[in-house]
Amino acid sequence: YTNIAEAGTLQMEWRALGDATEKADLKTGRVRAERVMLAMVRSLDRSKVPGSTLYDSDTPGKVEFRNEVSMAGNSDSFFEYLLKVHLQGGSSTAEKHYRDAFEDMMRATFKTLIKSDGGMMRVIHNAPTRDVMDHLACFLPGSLALAANSKGSSLSEEERKKFMEVAAGLTETCYNMYHMSPSGLAPEQLHWSGSDMIGPAARYNIQRPEAVEAIFYMWRFTKDPKYREWNWEIYQAFERVLRVEGGYASL
Repeated sequence: YTNIAEAGTLQMEWRALGDATEKADLKTGRVRAERVMLAMVRSLDRSKVPGSTLYDSDTPGKVEFRNEVSMAGNSDSFFEYLLKVHLQGGSSTAEKHYRDAFEDMMRATFKTLIKSDGGMMRVIHNAPTRDVMDHLACFLPGSLALAANSKGSSLSEEERKKFMEVAAGLTETCYNMYHMSPSGLAPEQLHWSGSDMIGPAARYNIQRPEAVEAIFYMWRFTKDPKYREWNWEIYQAFERVLRVEGGYASL
């Protein structure tokens, strides 16, 4: 067994390598990676977010999902690549099943893993048992914004607005993970009480890119200048706290 992030994170790389070379082993790797991704898509229950642990199935061409449900570590890349594999392939009708699966998983996520309680929006684990948000989950707003603003979507106009609304709310939360920290740097995980951040669940920063990427996507699609200011503030914190001779350290 493995986790769905690992199994779903190689398709774009193998496709790019396979397209760029005539080496048979790279083309074979592409076929195998795509076979795994397709088995995962075929095995999804489109009404709910799958567990993060992936097992072989007794049914040929399918797999089983078990254990923790989240949008963070062990899961994130699978959902992100459902969308990006479709875009990488030119948003073709032949690969629309990847895009459709992404959109269905986001609809399920809105129902079970997105919380706001009238305040800051967040992405939690195994709703409602773990009110913790990971920095890794900050990939989600960028992916939602990209899905709402790229060709090949099946989203209605109402759904597109919903995707952007959630993207904006989560992006603001990801920014506040930095802005509300004394160091100006986000922790790896945050505990929540209702809509309030109450402190780090994992006290380290290893220069993850997800929040900065989400803020960049929101700038690109809205042109709201606040997003440029937010990323500038985060950049200054990296320079102030993590800059060392020859590069950047973790905290």
